[in-house]
Amino acid sequence: MTTGARAFLLAGIACSAALVPLAALLPLESSASVSYRVGDIVTMPMVTLVRIHGPSVLVLAAVPCMVALAVAVLMHVAFTTRWHWAVSGAWVLSSLVILGAVLGTVTFVIGILVLPAGALLVTSCALMSETLDSSPAVVRPA
Repeated sequence: MTTGARAFLLAGIACSAALVPLAALLPLESSASVSYRVGDIVTMPMVTLVRIHGPSVLVLAAVPCMVALAVAVLMHVAFTTRWHWAVSGAWVLSSLVILGAVLGTVTFVIGILVLPAGALLVTSCALMSETLDSSPAVVRPA
């Protein structure tokens, strides 16, 4: 695996792993259940996703990290065996991360934070595909 592909892959894993603590610690949504009235102005404080949706949101936040690890395994298989199906699988999973991020932006606030992880994974797949296309194929005895 080239240094560039490895760097983008590790950055994608780190970026997706950071989503779990962000979901627990970063106030991303305003809470309608908690509001403060000051004169004619009603303010709704920003709270964490865990406070609004409960601890199960951490499982959803961990999904991009699990997918990124699966992409890493597929890319390792592709590099060591030169099997192009593994790179195709990594492409599919990386594309699903981006699709999930776009859909998550509409329905789930953390979706915008998933987009960089997906972009890093797709870039890593592109570099890996380029590496495999330029290297000689491994001939396996029958």
